[in-house]
Amino acid sequence: MPPENETTAFLVKIGISILGVIAGIGAKLASMQKVKPITWVDVVVNSAIAFAAAYFVWAVLETTGHQNLSTICSVICGRYADDVLSMGWKMGKKILTNLNDEIKDKD
Repeated sequence: MPPENETTAFLVKIGISILGVIAGIGAKLASMQKVKPITWVDVVVNSAIAFAAAYFVWAVLETTGHQNLSTICSVICGRYADDVLSMGWKMGKKILTNLNDEIKDKD
């Protein structure tokens, strides 16, 4: 049965994204468990980082008009959250550096 209105559709998309992030976190914690036993601190820290990465990716996709990809990217954000955030930081830094160079060239 399709969602009745936009709010319900949005909540369904958010729910699917959250489940995707949780699945990604589970995959990362499973790989961490093979190396050393995980603790609750590991779970909390990795969950916070994963949800921060998922929000960052969702905001970028929402801004660029590719909202339909956010549910697919949620699992990637859960599994590779630290890499996603570091890549986002590097891209943001590069954009600001290029913008600063353009402003200096105009002066």
